[in-house]
Amino acid sequence: MVKELNMCNFQTISEMHQSVVRSCEEIIRKSLDAGSRPHLLLSGGSTPVPVYTKLSKVALPWHKITVGLVDDRFVSRESEYSNEKLIFESLLRDEASNGNFLGMVTDRVDKQYNLDQLETQYSCFEEKTDLVILGMGTDGHTASIFPYDEASDAALTTKTGHYHYTISPIFPFQRITCSKHLLCKATNIFLLISGNEKRDLLMTGEHLPIHSFLEERPDIKIYWSE
Repeated sequence: MVKELNMCNFQTISEMHQSVVRSCEEIIRKSLDAGSRPHLLLSGGSTPVPVYTKLSKVALPWHKITVGLVDDRFVSRESEYSNEKLIFESLLRDEASNGNFLGMVTDRVDKQYNLDQLETQYSCFEEKTDLVILGMGTDGHTASIFPYDEASDAALTTKTGHYHYTISPIFPFQRITCSKHLLCKATNIFLLISGNEKRDLLMTGEHLPIHSFLEERPDIKIYWSE
């Protein structure tokens, strides 16, 4: 269990969102100032959507910024469950409409071919990822790495395969995710959560996927609001 959490507490979730946006902008500008092209891996879910919407209005050279996904449901891009769709609708618009996006689901029929494509496309994130934004479920899962799922155990422990199909306990069941090893190589990692239930879960003595991330990277910056 992680003994100390790098947690930033906010009175309101709106204040939390504003702080995350400022931090994201700082990280992006720092990478640009160093002459690099920023690489971001983002999560889906309702908590980060306001962050993405606000970030989409920030004037940055988005054509130099590459955005990918921490994980996705193994569904079409048009599906209401697609994280790719969520990113396009919330982030890749307004000022950020010309950002470079790399999805995770290109072929839903041939899973091995899809995985081969992903390994090629996401090689840039293996070389350098400036920022990962994570979320967390009330079961302690993060990315699409779930407790009590054998495929998720591989995504949590292996250092050789960076991308894994996993099984969620809720629909849609088939998921695809970056491994913990790849995500924990990022320069900066943010965890966005809200509510007492999730905060308390982080402090339990259980050993859930999120705790494994925090043990490897105790510097993960946790943004929390009730």
